[in-house]
Amino acid sequence: MAFSLKTWVNRISEYPNRRKLTHEDGSTELVTVARAEGQISAEGNAFSAEEMNDLENRIKGGFEEVTQSLTNVNNSKKTYIRLVLPNIAADAKAVCDYINKNYLMGQITPMYSIEFDVVASNADWFSGVLSTDSNVDSNARTVWGIVQRRSISADNSTVYKYFGSGTGGAGTVSPFKSYDQGYAQGVTDADNRANANSTNYKTGYNNGYNAGKSDGALTGVSGCCIAGWRSIDAYSNNQWVSGWTGVNPNYFTVNGYGIVPKRNFTATVYWQGYNKRDIDFYSNGVMGHRDNGTSMNGVKMNFYAGTQCGFKTNDSGGESLGAGFIVLN
Repeated sequence: MAFSLKTWVNRISEYPNRRKLTHEDGSTELVTVARAEGQISAEGNAFSAEEMNDLENRIKGGFEEVTQSLTNVNNSKKTYIRLVLPNIAADAKAVCDYINKNYLMGQITPMYSIEFDVVASNADWFSGVLSTDSNVDSNARTVWGIVQRRSISADNSTVYKYFGSGTGGAGTVSPFKSYDQGYAQGVTDADNRANANSTNYKTGYNNGYNAGKSDGALTGVSGCCIAGWRSIDAYSNNQWVSGWTGVNPNYFTVNGYGIVPKRNFTATVYWQGYNKRDIDFYSNGVMGHRDNGTSMNGVKMNFYAGTQCGFKTNDSGGESLGAGFIVLN
């Protein structure tokens, strides 16, 4: 029930301090009274129209705050739904498009955020959360979320990113790439290079590095690639080598010698040498591994803020050295 504001007014009389006394014998007399309270230690609040109207307004303000809070909760309209959709394809995009069009856009009931479990085509489970900045169909509208597909018939799972913009209710999905996928692709590209020529080798390794760094801009996500390196020059013995690329600024700054951590963390370093050249990786003055020019290993190392890190040669000779990348543990 809405709060009704009442306006209080002061009482106005001809003789506000007059009182009528009735004696036991029934006779009456009129007297004028006044306070005689002695020393006043605290004035207190007088009972007046001003005081009561102030109280009314404060109560009204309190009701308005509660009403606004309830409105905000109602407008957020976050909900959970569980659906069986036999006529929807067992496909992450098809499921997300259905939720987007029929719930976030309000064709069934408007929502701003929905957590859902869906069985599509009586086959696979899809679980996820979709959110939007507007449940009104417009060019300015965007929708985003994550959905995980789990097969009923097999113990496997794939996580997809979903994003849609503009009118129409449809979006796009793309799978999250794990580091393992990117690393495996890098090994494949390196092994399948046309020849041992360093230019072709660098191209293959860069393809693998790029495949592995799909989440490289993220912070604190285990398995994401946070820096990549490839040789672009020939070096002499005991030199720090440059060539860092794709470096996540949340973790490193780059200088002429290599990279410098901006925080303390643990990561794994992977690399491959070219042309039988030997190369070491150092972190905080500690050599993590000595490469003989052919191996591709992963070495877990501690990185400390403000210390010099990177690759350093341990032999002399011409030609380029290799390539590598760092993955957050």
